Amino acid sequence: WPLLDGYRGAERVDVAALEQLIVRVGRLAEDLPDVLALELEPVIVSAGGMTVAGADVTVGPVTARLDPGPRRLPSPDQRRRQESGTAQSGTAQSR
Repeated sequence: WPLLDGYRGAERVDVAALEQLIVRVGRLAEDLPDVLALELEPVIVSAGGMTVAGADVTVGPVTARLDPGPRRLPSPDQRRRQESGTAQSGTAQSR
């Protein structure tokens, strides 16, 4: 992420603030299932922090979740395997 890490001599931005925003949006999606869409634009990140200058939220009726347990994002390796069609299912066995 060279643009966030001080591209062309610019000051490194507050990546922790951006990470916190991503975590909070994830929590919002998990805690409020009636939020169907969320658009944050623009998100301005600087060395001094982060600002969301505009936001649009679409709210609708809650639909039943098919998976009652916690949801996890796939790892980058799992995502690459899924995209390439080599995702493996089943259980792993050790010797």
